[in-house]
Amino acid sequence: MERKHMHRTIGSSENVELYFETDRLEETRDRMQNLGIPFLHDIEVQSWGQRVFRIKDPDGYVVEIGERM
Repeated sequence: MERKHMHRTIGSSENVELYFETDRLEETRDRMQNLGIPFLHDIEVQSWGQRVFRIKDPDGYVVEIGERM
């Protein structure tokens, strides 16, 4: 039986955002800056008090990295 690869798009980079949490927000930010990763914004405080920053991955997806609450 022949296997065929099925590719299905679940969204585009304009409507998908990935989110991760870390206990080392500044260290993670510094590592990303040193790698030359494009930032959408540096660390900001959200209205609920959480600090986050956003970057773009190589495919153009927004990745938010925030501190644990």
